Amino acid sequence: MQPQAPQRRKPPKVQPGKPTRTPQKGDLICGDCGEANSPGRKFCSRCGTSLAEATVVKIRWWKRIFRRKPKSAMAGERPWTAKEGGRKKPKRRGLGKIIRPVMRVGGIVLMVLGIVYGVYSPFRNWENDR
Repeated sequence: MQPQAPQRRKPPKVQPGKPTRTPQKGDLICGDCGEANSPGRKFCSRCGTSLAEATVVKIRWWKRIFRRKPKSAMAGERPWTAKEGGRKKPKRRGLGKIIRPVMRVGGIVLMVLGIVYGVYSPFRNWENDR
C-alpha cells in the first residue's frame, strides 16, 4: 500500500440563519453565517471565518430613544422580595403610573359625593330634581 498525498479538509459549510444570541450595540455580524459576535473576537464563533470585514451592529434611532432596561437578578436573588426579607412593591410602568393615582382620586371624590348625597338632604333633592 502506497502512502497517499495529504488531502486538505474543507470546513463544513454553515448555513446562514438566525443568530444564536441577540445582537448588541457594537457587535460584529459575520458575513457568511450572520452570527452576532462580541467586538473583541477575530473569528466567528459559529463558522470560524475571519471577522476582519464584518459589519458592526448599530442601534436604530427609535430603539435608542425608547430603550428598556434589561431585567437582571443575581444568582439566588428573588426579584419580588426586598433585601431585608420583606415584600417589595413592584414598580409601575407605562400608563400605570398615571391611571392608578387618577383612579384613587376619582374614588375618593365619588365616596365624598355619596356621603354628601346621603347626609345633606338639600343636595339630594337638588340631584334628584335634575
